[in-house]
Amino acid sequence: MTPANDSPQELPVSQLALQQMISAPLRAMMEAQTASALASAELVQRISFYEPVPGQREIAMADFTHISNGESREIRVPLISLVPVQSLRISEAKLSFNVKMIQVEKVNGRVKAAPAYQKSGANQKHFEMHMQVTAVQDELPASLLSELGVQPG
Repeated sequence: MTPANDSPQELPVSQLALQQMISAPLRAMMEAQTASALASAELVQRISFYEPVPGQREIAMADFTHISNGESREIRVPLISLVPVQSLRISEAKLSFNVKMIQVEKVNGRVKAAPAYQKSGANQKHFEMHMQVTAVQDELPASLLSELGVQPG
């Protein structure tokens, strides 16, 4: 399997464990979703507030004046309400793999498998496997929703 000192990026495909092949794209999607959420939060923080005096934060507002039929009307709204805040939400991901396996071993009750990488003339037993992994976004735990005062559903 994967030597302890080597990262998966530095290894040839022959040394990647099946677990790494499946978890790498899932981890990348989760990290992308996290980065998107952090970027959205930073945008909201930057646009929503300003400091007229150091240490005193106020909500940034946008003021509009509309004149209709000779009458002037002023409208004041929070600036953040005018800015589209983008966020990446992966609701479902489907990953398909076709893997030829040469080694399967059971260690501490867990099955580990190594994908095939045959050099010319190598005589190894193998089996092929087609696997589809579907991941969906889970709901927040009910206990967290109740702490936030949000009704599940």
